[in-house]
Amino acid sequence: MILNNQEEVNIFLKKLTILSYAVSDKDFQPAMKCILFTGSKARAYNGELFIEIDMVTDFQALVPVIFIKFLVDVFQFPIEIITDDHHLIIKNSEGSRILQVGTLPFLDFPPVPTTNTPTRSIVLISNESTSIPIFISHLASASKYVGKDEIQQIYRGIYITENTMYATDGFIVLKLTSDYFPISLTELLPEAFCQMILECCRESLFVTNLTLELNITPTHFILSVTTSEIPNLTVISAKINVPKLPNYESIFESTAPFSNRNVVSIPRRFNTAFCSIPNVESSRHYRLKIENGQLEFSMNEGTVYAYREFMAPFVTSLPIADAEIVVDQRTLNCILRECSRIEIIEIDSGMKFLRGLASDREVICSTIQ
Repeated sequence: MILNNQEEVNIFLKKLTILSYAVSDKDFQPAMKCILFTGSKARAYNGELFIEIDMVTDFQALVPVIFIKFLVDVFQFPIEIITDDHHLIIKNSEGSRILQVGTLPFLDFPPVPTTNTPTRSIVLISNESTSIPIFISHLASASKYVGKDEIQQIYRGIYITENTMYATDGFIVLKLTSDYFPISLTELLPEAFCQMILECCRESLFVTNLTLELNITPTHFILSVTTSEIPNLTVISAKINVPKLPNYESIFESTAPFSNRNVVSIPRRFNTAFCSIPNVESSRHYRLKIENGQLEFSMNEGTVYAYREFMAPFVTSLPIADAEIVVDQRTLNCILRECSRIEIIEIDSGMKFLRGLASDREVICSTIQ
């Protein structure tokens, strides 16, 4: 296989970048840390996400994904990619070896997932679309708050109804609304599968004639992607098998009677104050205080008042009940990123929650009591 110029390398790298989403980071299954080149297609499978893409090569090999990093730094063309019995070899225009990577036995690659006939097919984006729909932007927001713990499968997906989207990691619950979403599910859409949908929509990878079609079988989600540069991309993800979904809406319903008592808008200088703190650590705690209609912000280490100069008091026209909570850095990041208004909720049991609001979203966050 010969790559003659930077454009050919870029297209090759785009395809490998997509495949890398389904490459495992676990050492106990070496074949899942590789990309399989069959001669007409390339595949990757980490046990959860399977990706197959059209890629014509004149070799067949199971190659560790690490060789991708080298191609990014290639500036002299043409380059040739070949294989022998145990290696993938990259040569320069003079025929000298500039990289040699050991390959694995071809048959070590795990079996391709077996899927049933789709029961539903939904076009998420067609090549006639002039912009990325609100569904995709909401999906990007929700994917930030999906749980990462492999043991807690119940938090590792996004739940979508006709006009509402939910995501939670067990500490932050995000609710996004729209007049209409193209899909309504009775199960979770896996986070890794959502990331592939988002990757396909990034302008740096796909700029023209993008079509995304979601096919749903009793056991799998299948994404079919077509673009002007990559005509045939398939992504398969097994459904998350959980006995019962979280009751997302009940969380918002249970806090509703105690809401709208001390809502204040988030001043721009609040964001400035937080972003100006040097060496922010994820373990650091922050104190939020609403008093006399003003939103105050401080850190627990005692150095807090050094940043008071950034905080112009913001007074609302609503009657404000005084309240104070302590939250971690990730929670505060979520509120600042997603919301324009903020409220501290205290329910009858004494538990406190941080609530964020915007025109099309609501967030409920647990606090440090």
